[in-house]
Amino acid sequence: MSLKTSSKEDSDAIKHKAAEFIQDRRKANFLIDVLTAVEAEDVKSVLAGIAATKSVFTHLLNNGEMQLDSKEKDLEEDSPEEKYKSWLRERYQYAVDRLVDLLSHEVQSVQEQSAKTLMELVIEESHHPTGAVNITESFPKNKLKLIITQLISMECEQKAVCSVIGDYTRSYYDLYCFFLKAFNDVIGKQNNKEPTDTFLQNVFNVLEQLTLSKKRFAADPGNMKLVLKARKQDERYMETLEQYSKLFDKIWFEFISWKLTPSFHRRVLIYLPEKLFAHCDNPVIFTDFFMRSYNFGGPVSLLSLNGLYILMQKYNLEYPDFYQKLYNILEPSIFHAKYKARFFYLIDMFLKSTHLPQYLVAAFIKRLARLSLGAPANCLGLTTPLIMNLLTRHPNLMKLIHNPNAVEDLPNDPYDMSEPDPAKCRAEESSLWELKILQRHYCPLVGHAAMFIGNPLPSTEEDLTDRLEMTYAEMMKKESNLNVKEIPLNYDKPRGLFLRKEDKMNQFWTLE
Repeated sequence: MSLKTSSKEDSDAIKHKAAEFIQDRRKANFLIDVLTAVEAEDVKSVLAGIAATKSVFTHLLNNGEMQLDSKEKDLEEDSPEEKYKSWLRERYQYAVDRLVDLLSHEVQSVQEQSAKTLMELVIEESHHPTGAVNITESFPKNKLKLIITQLISMECEQKAVCSVIGDYTRSYYDLYCFFLKAFNDVIGKQNNKEPTDTFLQNVFNVLEQLTLSKKRFAADPGNMKLVLKARKQDERYMETLEQYSKLFDKIWFEFISWKLTPSFHRRVLIYLPEKLFAHCDNPVIFTDFFMRSYNFGGPVSLLSLNGLYILMQKYNLEYPDFYQKLYNILEPSIFHAKYKARFFYLIDMFLKSTHLPQYLVAAFIKRLARLSLGAPANCLGLTTPLIMNLLTRHPNLMKLIHNPNAVEDLPNDPYDMSEPDPAKCRAEESSLWELKILQRHYCPLVGHAAMFIGNPLPSTEEDLTDRLEMTYAEMMKKESNLNVKEIPLNYDKPRGLFLRKEDKMNQFWTLE
C-alpha cells in the first residue's frame, strides 16, 4: 500500500491551528482539526498532528485547565466552566487513545513519535494531574496500562516503541517503578491466553528495557532523577530498591513459566545468564528452569550449560551431576549443531579449573579425540587445540601420549566410550592414538594441528576464539595463501617427454 504525501502547507496549517487554539479558547473547532490530523492517511499530516497534539495538551496540563480541585467541587455540574473542562478532558482521553493506536502504525517514525508524545504527556500529567491530587492517584497509571497493553500486542511487533519508552524508564526512577508495577498488572491478565511468537517477542522487548541498574540507583539514592520531585521525601511514595528488584525477578519468573516456543526458549537461555543475572535480586530462582532445559537434550541442553555453570560458580548452586551430563552431551551430532561454537567455548571455560579430578579431564580428552575421527575437517581445527590446552593445564595427563601399556587400536582400547560415567570409562588407561591418525588427515591444517603430540607442549594455552567459527571457505583461503616452494608430482624428476627408460613409449617412438 502506498502512502500519500502531504504538502508542507498542510503540516503548517495543523501547527497554526494548534497555536491559534492555545491563544484563543473560543476557537475550539481548531482542536478538533488537530485531533483529526492524527487520523490522517499521509505520514506528514499524522506527524504534524502528533506534534500539535503534544503542544496543545502540554500547555493545557501545565496551566491546570483540565484539573478538578476543591474549588470546582462547589461549582454546578452544568456550569459553562465545568462543561468546558469536561469537554477538554474527553478530548484529552481521545487524543491518548489515538496515540496509543498509532504505536502499531506501519511507519516506524510515527510509532516512535507517538511513544515519545505519550510519555511526555504522562510525565506532564504527573506534575499537573487532571483529577484528585494525592500521592497514590496523581500518577496516571491507567494511561501507562493502555500503553503497555498496546506494546504487548499479539498482532504487531513493537521493538522500536519499546526502545523509545525504555529511554524514559531508565531516566526516571519513579517512572520505572510505576511502569514495572503497571506491567506486572497487565501481563498478569495474560496467563490464561496461549502466547504467540509476536506476543512473546513484545513482552521480551519490554522486559529488556526494564532492566534496572542497581549500581546506578544505589550509588547515590539521594540524587535519583524523579518525575514526582515534590514527593521525593514522602515515605509512603518512596519504596526501597529491593522491593522493585524482587518484583522484577517475579515478572521474569512468570514469563519463563509460560509455554515458550522452541525458538524463544533458546533465546531466553542465552539472554538470562549473559545479561539478566547481574540485575536480578536472586538469580537462583531460575535454577529449575535451567535444570529442566538441561534435560531437554539437543540445542536446548547446550544453551542451558552457561546458566547452570554461573549459578554453580557465583551463587553456590549444588549440581553434582553437571560434568557427567556435560560429558554425555559430547556426541557426533554436536559437530553439526547450530550452537557448536558456543558449546566448545563453554567446554573450554568449564574445564579451566586445575582442581578438577584427573580422571574427569582424561575422560573429556579421550572422548574429544575419539569423536575427532569422524568429525568434519572444519571442526578438527578446534578439537585438537582444545585437547592440547587440557593437557597443558593438567601435565599429569601427559601419560595419555606416552603410555607404553596402552594398546593403540580401537578393538583393544581400554577406553569405553559407551560408558556414561566418566569415572568408569577407563580413559586414564588409554592413549591418544586417535591424534596419531589425525596427523595423516587429508587436510594439511588438521594434520599440522595434531602434530603437537610429538613435540613439547607449549607453556601457554592457545586462544580458541578465532577457531570457533571456522568454515571450509576459510580453510581453503588459508591453505591457498601458503607459500609452497616445490610440489613433487612424480617419483622421478622429468628430463624430457618420456620419463623412464622402461617406459613403453620409448620402445615404439623415437624423437629426432
